Amino acid sequence: MSKNLEFKRMSRRSQMSFEYMILFTLALLMFIVIGTVLVSSIEKTRELDSGAKYLAKQIKSSVIIASMSQTDFQTNITLPVSIADRKVIVDIYKAPDNLVVVKEEGANPGSYNLVAREFLPIINPVGGNLENLNNKTIIIRKQGDDITMSLS
Repeated sequence: MSKNLEFKRMSRRSQMSFEYMILFTLALLMFIVIGTVLVSSIEKTRELDSGAKYLAKQIKSSVIIASMSQTDFQTNITLPVSIADRKVIVDIYKAPDNLVVVKEEGANPGSYNLVAREFLPIINPVGGNLENLNNKTIIIRKQGDDITMSLS
């Protein structure tokens, strides 16, 4: 009987050992899946940040080039609807702010997350502030001493 009891103890120990190996494998697999999802999410956020900052700096540099131009100057910038598969909204505010803002639509309707902003030289948007400029072309123009922005 003692051999039978010893055999049962050994089988219980091996069963527990096998269960721990399965639990450890499942925990490791979950860790790998969660890590992969987090890394891809961080990468998308990085793409959005760099794309939005590039767009804001592109608008700012065009306005600076226009302000430094000796003669009449004109350039067109077509704004994207999305950056890194996320919908963005571009707003340009006139004096006293003189600011270009790139926002990402938030999870709730009407909520936005600020992604990038750049301060501009003194501009005169035709018709006031230019807001919600998705998929539109901005015309930056210098005529005389005035820098104007309008939509085409």
